[in-house]
Amino acid sequence: MQGDDDAPWALHLRERLHVSVVARLNQIAQAALAGGAVDLAAQLYELGLKVDDLVEDFYAGLICCHARNGQASLAVTTYHLCQRVLANRLGVMPSQRTTRLYLAAIEGRTAGSGR
Repeated sequence: MQGDDDAPWALHLRERLHVSVVARLNQIAQAALAGGAVDLAAQLYELGLKVDDLVEDFYAGLICCHARNGQASLAVTTYHLCQRVLANRLGVMPSQRTTRLYLAAIEGRTAGSGR
């Protein structure tokens, strides 16, 4: 039936599914990163950002992946994208954790798994 997409039950279901997909993507990406599959983790974090570009954990994980791969310039680019998206859409700055990951990346250190 057309128009049911905005029905309260559909909105609630859509939000629950969204939260579930975001959480599961983050969980799988973290596990991949912890297991040393950095490229797979990066792909999963990038997919996560396509699903929801307001999830800071996806940016933080991707920054960590870039740092582990020795790609400081990509880590910087990712941090600045995070900064811009969060500021423009939510009026907030990245968390201290994300900023620490960014600073570690530009200093050539890896700072854990993004958590």
